[in-house]
Amino acid sequence: MNYEHASANAKLEILAAFGVPESVTDNASGPTFDDAEQEELGFWLHTELGHLKLIAHAFEKDAGNDMRLRYDTSTAEVLELPRRRRRAEAREE
Repeated sequence: MNYEHASANAKLEILAAFGVPESVTDNASGPTFDDAEQEELGFWLHTELGHLKLIAHAFEKDAGNDMRLRYDTSTAEVLELPRRRRRAEAREE
């Protein structure tokens, strides 16, 4: 029983170290759906986009001055959430 507790605690500590909420790893047993969606949005905005920028910046030196690296986040549906909310507010107004 002590091993299970230590294992679960280690998992949470590792996820926290990398800025990954537990709901992103498909364990949304605690938070509600809306909370899980907000956690995923925060993960993308505060963690994932920063990592993508770091990776792209590291490769730009090798790519040369005339090339610029970009990353495609169009398949990340959660990044569409703020735009949907703004459109809904505009429609209501």
